[in-house]
Formats: sequence, structure tokens, C-alpha cells
Amino acid sequence: MYILRAFFLNYAEVQRQSGQQTIPVETYMGDPNFFHSKLASNCCVALGKAHCAMVHTNGEEMIAASVHVTVPITKQVAQMLFEVPHFMALKIDSEGEIKEVFKLTTEMSVQQAEHLAASIVSLSMGKIEIRMEEV
Repeated sequence: MYILRAFFLNYAEVQRQSGQQTIPVETYMGDPNFFHSKLASNCCVALGKAHCAMVHTNGEEMIAASVHVTVPITKQVAQMLFEVPHFMALKIDSEGEIKEVFKLTTEMSVQQAEHLAASIVSLSMGKIEIRMEEV
């Protein structure tokens, strides 16, 4: 999550400076941060799928075996982000010095999780689409 957030913040800053709605992916293709972020997003997608499979497997014990529901990948990742606590980096001012500390995030709204999940899934497919609310 740290790698993804840093990349999204950097992208948003470049977007603000350029005044463009989107920045071509070619701009980031050679950037190692893009590759690291894409790998991190692929890990999040895999974890989201695994989390959703586990939750649905537990629920299927109560439901008939013939009923199967396909959940979109974005919803799977959002469900994981919403339900599973994770660490987020926060910048704090400590004695005139700005430091990053990690805090366990347990309070993420469904809408925040969906926005972040949409950006993560897009990045895993090689597109950069962020919503300003999440940055």
C-alpha cells in the first residue's frame, strides 16, 4: 500500500503541475516506480481474489452448492481493503521535521475502498486512473 500510495501521490502532483486530466502511460513506462507500483497492484488484486474466495467459500456452506456468483475484481479488492486492516503511511510534523509513520488503518469507508480498488485494478492492467478523493 505504501508503494501504491507514493506512486498515486506522485502521479497526482505531476497531473496538477501539467494541468492535464491524464498523463500518457508512455511517460511512466521507463520509471522503476511504475513497475514497482504495477507489481504491488498485481499483489493487491491477487490478495483481493483470495480474500473474496475465502469469504465466499465460508458463505457457500450455508447456500446450495449450485449457486455461484461472479464478483467483479474491483469489488473483490474493495471488499478486502474495507474488511482487512492494513498499514498506511502518514506524514506528521515532529519537532519541525516531517516524518512518515505507519498507522494501522481500520476505518476506511466503502466508497474510499471502491475508489482505491478501481485505481489499483486499473494500474494492474497497465492504466493509470486515480480519483483525487483518494490521494
